[in-house]
Amino acid sequence: MKVLIKNIGKIKEAEIDLNNQLTVFFGPNNTGKTYISYCLYGLGKGQPFGNSIKSISNYINNSFDDLFSNGNIQINLKEAFSNKREYLRSKFIESFREFLPQLFGNYTSDFSQSIVVPSLFENQVEFDEYLDKLSFGNATSVFGQNNNSVRYTSKPGGVVEIQINPNAVFNLENRPNVVDSIKLILTQFTFSFNLNSKFFIPAERIGIASFGKELVLNRFSKTNFPTKNNEFISYSLVINDAIQQQFQIANLQNRQGSEKFITLANEIENEILSGKLIINETGDVFYDYGNNDRTNISILNTASTIKSLSSLVFYLRYYAYRGQTLFIDEPEANLHPDNQRKIARKLVKLSNLGINVFISTHSDYIIREINIMIMLSKQSAQIDDLIEKFKISKEEKISSSKVGVYFFNNNKAAKINVSDTGFDATTIDETILDQNQALNEIRWTLFED
Repeated sequence: MKVLIKNIGKIKEAEIDLNNQLTVFFGPNNTGKTYISYCLYGLGKGQPFGNSIKSISNYINNSFDDLFSNGNIQINLKEAFSNKREYLRSKFIESFREFLPQLFGNYTSDFSQSIVVPSLFENQVEFDEYLDKLSFGNATSVFGQNNNSVRYTSKPGGVVEIQINPNAVFNLENRPNVVDSIKLILTQFTFSFNLNSKFFIPAERIGIASFGKELVLNRFSKTNFPTKNNEFISYSLVINDAIQQQFQIANLQNRQGSEKFITLANEIENEILSGKLIINETGDVFYDYGNNDRTNISILNTASTIKSLSSLVFYLRYYAYRGQTLFIDEPEANLHPDNQRKIARKLVKLSNLGINVFISTHSDYIIREINIMIMLSKQSAQIDDLIEKFKISKEEKISSSKVGVYFFNNNKAAKINVSDTGFDATTIDETILDQNQALNEIRWTLFED
């Protein structure tokens, strides 16, 4: 699926493909990379159509009598929604416009011309194909107590089978409310686009890692309220979520993370941080040198690299699971070039573990390292020797077909071709070339005969 974005910040037009395993945004400062990332993060958050969700759910007009008499029913969502595409498009655009002030923490800008809409709403064929391939997995909803649960199972052609727990008891007067709730759940599932599970590691992560608890206690409670001039002071949704996650960090130790992602977190600690991040019972973060002769130190007193990567480590250890989308803004922040190369490898590996990874970067080292990973995916008799020589694991390779790259400039996000040799980051390469030429000319003019 692609997302069309128009008139957001400096971006006049962009079309971003969400189907890539790894997506890279690059370009000069202040060209809209973070704005677009925020829009993609906001897509599918909560109810996709806001206040319209209830009226939209009424397009599911099936009789639910068989559900209560026989215990199951099949609903064809393609029949319910296929001929409503244009109306759904208009309602989605309207709802997202209303959501943009909260998303950006900006209640003074004019978003009346802004458009954020999945491309499937632009084309009937794509819309019908989307409905045909809907997959809910095996979702369950619970109504009250006494085993009053309902299970939803996807069938071919946009059909969902709904089954009541055999032990469930729905009183006659309660059935209309249950039906309305089921319709709402089906509509939310249909138009969440499987994007609800997202995690954003912002460029502001060092400040959040250092002062997240203080921000919640001293200022966070004051946001989202009007000032004397009836203007709102608020953080963006991304920053709000990141601060809340930091504030609730004491509860993370009760989570059971996935072993493969925990292993990747351990690799980052061992290979880049040279120590381990630990959380105490009050939610304070400490750095453990792994040396009994040294006392653990608060994250406030650690190197910027440790602060910068702590949120990624905790994400991998406690939050990550296959099928999620991770956004990370400027993963190179505060990292030595050698560690920038290492983190690029880890992010490629993460994408190979089933996480849809979006990065926004200015780092030539990260871009070149991704290109190395792409080139090493080529089938060749020499590949094993090269992998061994450059100490690259096979899990860090990635095919060019799984990488999407966008260059931000001139109010647009242009899609860049990715070949078996990688992709060109023109503006970064030009800056490096200009600097090298200046260095050489000054040296030969002033210091060489």
